[in-house]
Amino acid sequence: MNDLIVSLVSHDELTRRGEGPLRRTLDSLSAAMAYLARKKPGVDVYVACCDDASADGTPDCIERYFQGKDWFKLVRNRVNHSIGFSRNSAAAQFDTDLVCLLDADDE
Repeated sequence: MNDLIVSLVSHDELTRRGEGPLRRTLDSLSAAMAYLARKKPGVDVYVACCDDASADGTPDCIERYFQGKDWFKLVRNRVNHSIGFSRNSAAAQFDTDLVCLLDADDE
């Protein structure tokens, strides 16, 4: 069982605000992962991102950013659902007791 999963939901982030904010969100997430690795050695942390049927290339950008990371999974909704549905879809990717939810405007 994994110790913690971080769920990030994405929906048309590039269309609304450009690639800069998305890049900052992904950089912040990577920094948080590095911090957890230093402060909580032995704790397994995984990231699941659910793209809520965006049509602007956001999921491709996210997938390239995390390419080769075994602790990352991307879920792609075929149609737009609620944020709750997307968060649950992301959280279901790993067997864990703890889930941390992050949105693009969280720091």
